[in-house]
Amino acid sequence: MKKSFVLLAILTMIFVSCQKFDNTVDEKNLDTPDAVINEMSALNISDNFDWSMIKTLDVRITLPNEKNRKITKILSLDRTITYFNGYPEDKSNVLNTKISIPTYVENVLIEYGNGVTGKVVSVVGNQNTLNTTLVINSLKDTWAAHVTPTQSIYQTPPTCGITISGTNGNIDLDDGIVYCIGTGTTVIAGDITFKGGTLYVKGKLIADKLKTQGNDGGYIYVSSTGEIEANQLSFNGFTEFINYGKVTDSDNGGPTVDADMLFENHGELDCNGIVNNSEDFLNSGIMNVDGQFNNNGNGVNEGTIIVTGPNGHFNNTGNPDITFYNYCKIYVEQHFNQNSKFYNYGYIEVGKKTTISGSGNTFMVMGQYSLVVTTDLDITGEVQGPTESGAKFKITNETKLTGGSDVSGYIEFCDADGNIEVNNGTLDSHVDFGCDLEIPENECNPGDNNQEPPDPEIFTGTLAYEDLWPGKGDYDINDLVVEYNFNINKDINEKIKDITATFKIRAFGAALHNGFGFSFPNVNPSNIISVSGYQIQSGSIYSLASNGVENGQSKATFIVLDDPFNIMPHPGSGIGVNTDHPAPYIEPVTITLFIDFVDNTVSYSQLNIGKFNPFLVVSQIRGKEVHLPDYAPTNLHDPAYFGTWEDDSNPGIGRYYKTQDNLFWAINIPDTFDYPNEKQVILGAYNHFATWAQSDGVLFPDWYKNLPGYRNSSAIY
Repeated sequence: MKKSFVLLAILTMIFVSCQKFDNTVDEKNLDTPDAVINEMSALNISDNFDWSMIKTLDVRITLPNEKNRKITKILSLDRTITYFNGYPEDKSNVLNTKISIPTYVENVLIEYGNGVTGKVVSVVGNQNTLNTTLVINSLKDTWAAHVTPTQSIYQTPPTCGITISGTNGNIDLDDGIVYCIGTGTTVIAGDITFKGGTLYVKGKLIADKLKTQGNDGGYIYVSSTGEIEANQLSFNGFTEFINYGKVTDSDNGGPTVDADMLFENHGELDCNGIVNNSEDFLNSGIMNVDGQFNNNGNGVNEGTIIVTGPNGHFNNTGNPDITFYNYCKIYVEQHFNQNSKFYNYGYIEVGKKTTISGSGNTFMVMGQYSLVVTTDLDITGEVQGPTESGAKFKITNETKLTGGSDVSGYIEFCDADGNIEVNNGTLDSHVDFGCDLEIPENECNPGDNNQEPPDPEIFTGTLAYEDLWPGKGDYDINDLVVEYNFNINKDINEKIKDITATFKIRAFGAALHNGFGFSFPNVNPSNIISVSGYQIQSGSIYSLASNGVENGQSKATFIVLDDPFNIMPHPGSGIGVNTDHPAPYIEPVTITLFIDFVDNTVSYSQLNIGKFNPFLVVSQIRGKEVHLPDYAPTNLHDPAYFGTWEDDSNPGIGRYYKTQDNLFWAINIPDTFDYPNEKQVILGAYNHFATWAQSDGVLFPDWYKNLPGYRNSSAIY
């Protein structure tokens, strides 16, 4: 009985909807003289072809191993289309997500941190994964060269001559002799006076004072297992200090590094202030300075310098002949005063005010992705920035660029309240006062990344339907033409907050009163708080739950409209609306659904927007759905229609909505689609459609584009 009802319904629709026609093409209107297949049934389509112009890729990107993740974007090569922008769902450094792109796309651009790093990745062909790794390239090749410290006389650890042990009084270290404290040994001594000798510490030394006798010089070499605790460590007159272990100086004034002394700290040095007069000062370890760090010499920091206490200032004096290079981290509790040549390629954090003064031979250089974080900033001198983006000053309170300031290069001044208190300086065109620049994190720079919520994801395209299912249509694919735009709002954890779904009803070349809806196959109805904006008249065939989704569905299903004739009136002539040129044009109508999601229930990759499932409901018969090829119907479909007339669906193998010769009833085009005139088979409107279909989508995957030779313009509405 049901079969008889189905056949009767189909016969009725054939007479009231689109009809078969002679689809002969006027060849003089073709852009190319290629031969045209006139009938869809003449196409040779493989069983596996799904007619898709969109491919969904499983994405796995290993990101730079930073504490604070930066936004990752997947873009078209010309940057006009964003396929993804966001963060890893699990806050790791591996981004796992899904993107849907047109099948004609061969390469995408992956960008991390708004340009911190990126690469072009091939996505050509039938591949369904994108797996790659992003790294932040070292910037050291672009840094200004610094003078390499003088080589120590000890290129390898010294060879012991005399071993010191136990508790001792004062000890003299004579010239040419290496005095050793062995591993695991603790030595207690009074004053240790260097007379040209070498102290090699592999164990622990506790002493009152370490000093030299006059200008005799002396050498201190502390291994990685060595430790020195001294009440006073006086570097006056020393020749070399090489530390790989831990050295603590309790003297209130702190040590003074002589001009001719080689100073290398590769371990940890704790002192109450320090004065550097050396030409060969290198720190690649940790220096904890409780007091002032006064630099009067040439210095290189490749480690961490921490300057603390009420007098915790870093002072780079006004001597134009000295230069300090910072490649890593400097923390200053009080003030940072710069008045000589200072190259910053790392990170500086200042608790109070940063003052940059001087010009000519005294200036400050900010390398690419260098960062200064300070409470106040006062620039009265010269600052040179990188030649490409960028370097950053981040100010929490007051910013002053006085009349004497001269700032050049790509430098961003990010003031917390956006207010530059004084701005009378000379600034070149690359200087910026925003806060958009992201500084990458590395072992020497915590970086600056606010992790603001990503921009909404946008997914757009056009759906075109034939409505005589399960009978074949006329393949002008204009029985319903709908443009869609999904604006997907998500948080930094990739959880969907809400979706604004816009549908523009452009045309319906049908006499049938068809409904239209869609489902999200991976979203439960309970994940939705509310739906608004749908166009459904009371008393329609649709039953909606209190939250706006359709009742009786295991997947979140949304009815957009129950009948396009209710919102776009028939013009009085022609079949349907906006398919016959002689008939008056009706302005398309836009329907906007706002879908509010329950917090933290659906991730963006779970949503998998490229696999949303749109469908037609034919002639107000709720169980009669038309879906894209191989897309499953909803719970409310009537399976009795499968296998009748030309339908060759086989749910057991996941085959849906195809004819025996593998033709379709609906297609999804990832672009605005210029649909054929009424009674014009698509083969005669688009010159490469047949080639694309018969090649399983390999040839002319962009057949719908408005490119030379692609179209017969007279056959398109």
